[in-house]
Amino acid sequence: MNDCGISDLGYFGSNFTWCNERKNNDVIWKRLVRVLANDDWTNLFYKTTVQHLPRISSDHCPILISACKEDNNFVKYFRFLNLWVDQAGFYDLVKLHWNSEITGNIFWVVHQKLKLVSKALSEWSRSQVGDIFLKLQLMEENASHCEETWMNSLDHNDRMALNKAKAELVLQHKIVDNFWRQKASIQ
Repeated sequence: MNDCGISDLGYFGSNFTWCNERKNNDVIWKRLVRVLANDDWTNLFYKTTVQHLPRISSDHCPILISACKEDNNFVKYFRFLNLWVDQAGFYDLVKLHWNSEITGNIFWVVHQKLKLVSKALSEWSRSQVGDIFLKLQLMEENASHCEETWMNSLDHNDRMALNKAKAELVLQHKIVDNFWRQKASIQ
């Protein structure tokens, strides 16, 4: 590695990237995956991070590599998210604000109702739905914690808690996946 000028970028998360999934004392944990980079890479992408994500349905954990050059500041515009329609209270909120009494030209009325609904949905989304990426991160951390707890104890109850955390994580991954599909205009 020194001859080639590359180094290990380190990682966040679990110490291991692979598990043989056996029970009790037959379980084996190893770190099989490493992310290497040269000086040109680290100079160009100085904010590169490597994260070992929780294993869900494989014996290997996924690796998330985030490579950033600089912080991005951008204006956030309203965009309807399809994931909202599956949330409790969505239809009632839209109905409440759409049925507001507004007078004037029909185009003005529609424009004002759209503004009311979009503002209400934005506030509702922040308070009720929250940050889906933060929720995903918290669920990944919980799954990692449950995995480490089970790894240390090999207790059946800890294994059940790990399975529950993985199931919740899969559901949150589906929400985030649907968000990115909508963002990419995938039908």
